[in-house]
Amino acid sequence: MHRVDLRAIDLKLLLALPGIAMMLIGYGACRWLGLPLNDAPLEVTVFATLTAFFIAAALSAFFEQRVPSFRLAGGSLESAVRQLKLTPLWAMALSLTSAVGEELFFRGFLLGLGLTFLPVWGAVLAQALLFAALHPAPRAAWGYPLWTGLIGVWFGVVTLATGSVVPGILAHYVFNHLNFNQLLEL
Repeated sequence: MHRVDLRAIDLKLLLALPGIAMMLIGYGACRWLGLPLNDAPLEVTVFATLTAFFIAAALSAFFEQRVPSFRLAGGSLESAVRQLKLTPLWAMALSLTSAVGEELFFRGFLLGLGLTFLPVWGAVLAQALLFAALHPAPRAAWGYPLWTGLIGVWFGVVTLATGSVVPGILAHYVFNHLNFNQLLEL
């Protein structure tokens, strides 16, 4: 019997696994529930993607300037990235798996499921709260889950307005990738 040496498993791979799991669960659930994954015309998708990205970036900049606990979470992330010795390829892979997985799971599956049981505002809020809860931070860094919850609300609104998870996936990917690359340059 072959034994797996857990010390040989790259932690970066373990970071990608939740995104991959959410991708598979979210995609499967969207298909099972008959939720559309891309019904928006190209011009709507492009406009919604840019809007989602710029709102996320503006909100991030606002929190960075005004909420010290948000900066604390950023410092923790920077430290973790340095310890993991992320390469640009790993930064791209982690950005992609988290963006696709989280958008399919939260804005595809959970938002779609929530709409069957809750009013629209309740479904948007519920998926955003779960999104924030799965982006934990130390108590002193409370600004990060607050920011994540607000982004979850905004991406939920974009998903409902377009009828597609694609703008959220694209905006989420670009946002994550730019931030990972910025951390790689430090």
